[in-house]
Amino acid sequence: MLHKDHFIFYQIAEKFLLEIYERDWKNGVLAPFFEYAYASFSYWMDISYSYKNRIWKYDGEIVAFCFYENPVTYIYFCLKPGYENLALEMMTYADKHMPVNGSNIQPILFGGQEALMCAARQLGYRQKSEHWDMQYDFVNELDFPLPKGFHSVNRQDMEKVSKCCFKGFDHEQSESPWNHFAPYPNTDIRVSPLSI
Repeated sequence: MLHKDHFIFYQIAEKFLLEIYERDWKNGVLAPFFEYAYASFSYWMDISYSYKNRIWKYDGEIVAFCFYENPVTYIYFCLKPGYENLALEMMTYADKHMPVNGSNIQPILFGGQEALMCAARQLGYRQKSEHWDMQYDFVNELDFPLPKGFHSVNRQDMEKVSKCCFKGFDHEQSESPWNHFAPYPNTDIRVSPLSI
């Protein structure tokens, strides 16, 4: 069961991520990225360190946020434009307080997060690799006809969407046929045993 304080924390973090969103992720990850990680705590995430996720506020307004994902050493940084002066403090916090689990943390940064990259270099971190995410820019029209016999499902029809996702990931091979009344595993949000 989701504790009231954790639910409030999640809502606050999600609202902040929605407010700072930029298409190129220069302010940090999208809100659904954090939502998926947070909701997945019960499945593949180690929730024992979630109390180390941190929010920075200025005049009562959230201006920065860092959190870990999977593995716990992958640390993500979200910073509101105009508050780049917090970059070194954020990176120092992550370096000293985020879980290391037998290895160093790995700051996950995106193009445009120059202040955070500079702060990471000041603390001795070096870029080891780069990943180019092949996301489609929907400014251009997506025009790929579906094979004969297939059709798009209305996203408002959650029953059909859920069924398509269930079948599309071959769950029937390892579980049972689709049953929208069945309580599927890993659908509960679990939270850190420590309060915020």
